[in-house]
Amino acid sequence: TQPSLNVSEFAQWSINGSNLLDVELIALGTDKASYKLTSTSNINGVVIVSATYDGITTSALISIE
Repeated sequence: TQPSLNVSEFAQWSINGSNLLDVELIALGTDKASYKLTSTSNINGVVIVSATYDGITTSALISIE
């Protein structure tokens, strides 16, 4: 069995300059690490959250309503 890999310390996270969210990495260096996103206001909008690790980028589109 291969141990789980925590990439929270090595991945580069981005909300692409948006001011709609506050972000925080939680439990760095553990297998329970997460990226916490919190809306900053009651403004509607769209945010693209991206993570890059080992040359691979993945993104998610988040709609705030």
